[in-house]
Amino acid sequence: MSSVQCAHALAGYFCAGGGFTSSRGTFGSVAKLDTMTCIAFGKTAEACYTGGERGSVYVWTGNTLVKSVKAHEGPCFAMHSLDKVRSILSVDMVV
Repeated sequence: MSSVQCAHALAGYFCAGGGFTSSRGTFGSVAKLDTMTCIAFGKTAEACYTGGERGSVYVWTGNTLVKSVKAHEGPCFAMHSLDKVRSILSVDMVV
């Protein structure tokens, strides 16, 4: 399970003993802080993708931001990882 909170990513993991640990995501110089609105998991346990309020899709390895891609004009509301073709499907709301 992972969750995202306003202005920073918080990746959480269930442990075999029934506990829960978390660590704060590190944006570094890759992108500015953003409010995360959705999350998808990749093929490996370390791969994670989040969608931001500003329309960007963020690629994470562990708790470190690796890449940011401007994908939408508005917020990214949903996403799904397509591992066979190594792609991410993301959705915004067009009015």
